[in-house]
Formats: sequence, C-alpha cells, structure tokens
Amino acid sequence: QAVEPTRKRGEWDGGVTVLGPDKGGHLSLLIGQRLEKGAALDGVFRNVAKSLPEGLNNFIRLDAATGGKTGIHQMDVSQLINVDLQKVLDKDTHIWLAIGDDRGLIYVGPDGKERLKSALETPETSTKLAEMSLSVGRLAPYFDLEKSEAMRAVAETIFGKEYKNDTVTMSLEGGESLQWKLRVPGKVLSFAGALRGTE
Repeated sequence: QAVEPTRKRGEWDGGVTVLGPDKGGHLSLLIGQRLEKGAALDGVFRNVAKSLPEGLNNFIRLDAATGGKTGIHQMDVSQLINVDLQKVLDKDTHIWLAIGDDRGLIYVGPDGKERLKSALETPETSTKLAEMSLSVGRLAPYFDLEKSEAMRAVAETIFGKEYKNDTVTMSLEGGESLQWKLRVPGKVLSFAGALRGTE
C-alpha cells in the first residue's frame, strides 16, 4: 500500500549514476526514484528493520545521518564483498538509503553518507527528464575484467592519465517537445577503433 501513490501516478521518474573509479579503481552506484507520499514507504522500511531477528538487525542502522529533514539509513554489506567483488567495489562498501516524501535515493559505496546528504540538501533545478554521463576512459578496465590492465593502457594512451574528453553524455529534455541529445567526443571514437584493433 505504501507504493500505491507512486504507482498510480503512471510514470517512472528516476535515474542511475555510476561514479568513479576512485584512486583504488572502485566504482560506486547512485539510484534515485521520484516518489509520491514516500514517508509512508520510509515507515514500512523502519518497521521491517525493527522487526528483524537479533543478529540481522545489527546490519541496519536507522537514521545514521540526515540530509535536510530526511533520515539516511545505513546497511553494512562489507562482509558480502568477496575477493571478486573487491575488483569493482571497495571492501568498506555500505548501502545507504534515504526515503523522503518526494524521492528515494540509494547509494552503494564507501562515502554514501556525504553523497546522500549533498543530494538531499541540493534543490532540484534541472528541467531534464533523464541524463546519463559515461566516463569511457575511467570505466575501460571494467569492460573486460580479464584484460583490465590492457584496457586501462589503451584508455590512457587515447585520453591521457587525466582522462580528458572521454565522457559520453545522453540526455532527454522536456518542454514543448521531447529532445534527445547525444554527445560523443572524437577521442571516444578513436578509443573504440583502438579496441577493435586489439581484438
């Protein structure tokens, strides 16, 4: 019942952002969803967390922080980060969850508290319905984990170690008409050609 107001609105308004890699080569993930009367959903989550049996409830810390008037909950999943996942996620990764009345945010990464506090305290001013930016150079090692070092070397050859001009941007804007925009820098096309040459 808590999700009914959002479902009845009849549209999905959300986004997914992949952040990083950081200095250790790890990625973080931010997921956002527009909500209607999200406070009720937050109440359900709190009740579930409080009803968990002893041992499991230690993994969830309610109101570990606040952003604006919204509580930020912390879920400790560090024990689930095995050796393979450590290639992608930091070993100190936590899941951070914030459910406000108008939006819900989930962050998977080691610095989620600060990320969510910043997101919740920043007014939404964008008119874009959806936007995605992809740092091709930084993500190159993850295209093929078995050849991650070779992929990184190709990326640094094309973009340099600071990964300049490596970002592909896609956006969907509203208004009188829908506008879909795609921006692909020339160096990204060169990178794609270099990858084909290594196959």
